[in-house]
Amino acid sequence: MATYTKPLRPYLFNCYYQWMVDNNPTKIFIQVNAGIPLVRIPKECSGFTQTDGTVVFNISPTAVKNFEVGEDSIFFKARFSGIVRELEIPFAAILSIYSQQLKFGTDFPHEQYYEEWIDNHTEIEEADSSISDETADVEAGESSEEPDDGESTSANKRKCNLKILE
Repeated sequence: MATYTKPLRPYLFNCYYQWMVDNNPTKIFIQVNAGIPLVRIPKECSGFTQTDGTVVFNISPTAVKNFEVGEDSIFFKARFSGIVRELEIPFAAILSIYSQQLKFGTDFPHEQYYEEWIDNHTEIEEADSSISDETADVEAGESSEEPDDGESTSANKRKCNLKILE
């Protein structure tokens, strides 16, 4: 596994976001790849996922509360269908930031760091999912092993990284 310098995206995100906030737009949008591991969005958003697997969020200060920028993710609370939900969006999933009123924004550049980050977190989520599946099977009194015929159903082959919060 290669070692990379710190990723640029969190720094660019902070610069663009702060500049937009300082210029008082009513809407600051981010485009998020909902298929990236550890993206945690409310189930109310699943209907708004575009055909390319992305979701757009308004993250302006008037639209969200408790906005926080972490080392690997942004965190905030927002209302969906009248219910306050907590969101966590890793920088690996943030594709762009844009202000409609300012007519300004950017698509974030591709970074090798995030390819590796996604690969590592996909493996972790698949392992966690496997452990959860085995636990559920054992609790139900079923075997967690694959059928002896070597065939698995298409449901076993597909993994969904989108986390729907209840």
